[in-house]
Amino acid sequence: MQQLFIDLIKLRIKIMLKKNIIYFLIILFTLVAHNTFLNSYIILNNNYESRMNKYGGFCEPEGYGFLEFVYKKYKLNFNLEVKNFKNMPSITGYFYNVNRAMNENYIVLIGISELEFNNSYNNKKYRIIEKKDNCYFVKKNV
Repeated sequence: MQQLFIDLIKLRIKIMLKKNIIYFLIILFTLVAHNTFLNSYIILNNNYESRMNKYGGFCEPEGYGFLEFVYKKYKLNFNLEVKNFKNMPSITGYFYNVNRAMNENYIVLIGISELEFNNSYNNKKYRIIEKKDNCYFVKKNV
């Protein structure tokens, strides 16, 4: 009787270990498939600004670095209109502050070609304040 009880306990432990190993392997596979370990390493070893500049780019593809540069250099206390010409989502949301007004006189143009800029914006209506590669910070002439 006592031997039967011990055998039942051993069998129950084996079944629990098999289930736990299967669960552990499923969780481990999911973590590896989603690059969780690499992503955690990148987050822990790089600060927010360097990660945003690396993935958002300075001027292209999204122009995060250029918009950050404009806000810091000119110490703007209003929201800017941002137009991206590279079929990418607007990055206005990264810098938008609900407590600030939108200033329609200033525009940031991301990824615009020089030819397209000259045809559309480089006339008497707009003045270039800052230019880096294919990114422009312009002001409407009022």
